[in-house]
Amino acid sequence: MRTANDTPIAIETASLPARFVPDPDAIGASLYEYLAAHGALPVRALQRMQAKPASDEERRLLATPEDTSLLVMERRCFLADGQIVEFTQTKYRGDVYDFVIELMR
Repeated sequence: MRTANDTPIAIETASLPARFVPDPDAIGASLYEYLAAHGALPVRALQRMQAKPASDEERRLLATPEDTSLLVMERRCFLADGQIVEFTQTKYRGDVYDFVIELMR
């Protein structure tokens, strides 16, 4: 659960192959610091975002009204050799996020 000022704003689930994280309790405060220290820091990621209605459980966890939509982001992170090292799904409250995306060539 991600919060801001003690308000729930997102539900995040990260999945990693056990070969990269044999002891999840050893991660500490930062997953990416852990991966870097163990030679498994992603070099590329593919993200997808879409809007979906919140389920009853998601509304309960995020303390949102019944008609709430979520912004659902799925991210796959890859090592230089193409192995997937992380899959993360984050469900953001649509009423508290404002995404700004800059594209450069």
